Amino acid sequence: MSPSKKHILMILSFILTSFITVGMVGQLKWERVYGMEVLGPDSDEDTTQESYLSHVYYYKLENSIPALELYAYELVMQPTRERTSFFSPKGTAYTKDQGHVDYTAQRGVHHENRNELHLWEDVKLESETHLAQASEMSYKINSDELWAKGDVSTESLYGDGPDYVYVEARQMKGRPLGGWAQYTGDVKGKIERQKAYEPPLHFSSDKLNVDLEEDIIEMLGNVSIEKQDLTATSLRGEIFLENYNKKLKYYALYDDVKVVERIRLGGIIQERKAFAEKLEGLMSENLVVLTGYPKVFQGQDVIKGNRIVLRENNEVVEVEDANTNFILGE
Repeated sequence: MSPSKKHILMILSFILTSFITVGMVGQLKWERVYGMEVLGPDSDEDTTQESYLSHVYYYKLENSIPALELYAYELVMQPTRERTSFFSPKGTAYTKDQGHVDYTAQRGVHHENRNELHLWEDVKLESETHLAQASEMSYKINSDELWAKGDVSTESLYGDGPDYVYVEARQMKGRPLGGWAQYTGDVKGKIERQKAYEPPLHFSSDKLNVDLEEDIIEMLGNVSIEKQDLTATSLRGEIFLENYNKKLKYYALYDDVKVVERIRLGGIIQERKAFAEKLEGLMSENLVVLTGYPKVFQGQDVIKGNRIVLRENNEVVEVEDANTNFILGE
């Protein structure tokens, strides 16, 4: 056989092998993409315009400005549906004002017509000051709107720091770059200060709003705050993040307030209980102020007044009534 014929046969063999390989990989990716319950194909859908790629770096520009970038193990481009599907994505999404968040997941979809990112399984979305993790997330990139559900956990840096707000819930919506979030379903979390000797403040509620631009946390329904040996519950409450080291209220509870604290009375550890309509906690002075028909049960004593001050881990109780002020426990 002449060299030219051998050369032609080698080229034909290579082309045939390439078609077979591409066909096998294409079939594998087809099955995996449409195995997603949220991406099931329509029976009459035209899929002839789809492109399948492996180990791809994807970069999208809008008016010469970065919009989306990612590396994906597998990627399917569907221009007729204005959608790109991918597996094991790791990338960055850019808002219109060029704010950006980084993200990773097991699988995802980018809807180009509305610039919306949907991510599933082991999802993580991170900005310079916020980290969110969940089983599923949807992120409207242009407007910085995030929805998350399933084992939601977030970590937010605030103030001069490093001070952190940690929250866990079943669902969350918010703006990662705007410092705002709303949590629902078995909400619980804590605030940690940078100094090791400053104890964390634990909290829980049915619903929680965090606004780090205004430095406030709002709690609604089955509210609870725990600080060392003191636990306080109510129907609603607030935490004022900027007031930690100031002589101002740091947290406040409203409606059906109940306080339980373990203190040493006469050398014995006992529970002190209190009831009121409002509680104000001052972290800088380690005390709580009760108003609204307050009542304290301490040992064998029942203490009432217009305003009662409890000092944490201290048997001293300061009471103000309409006519007199007096102190118990000294």
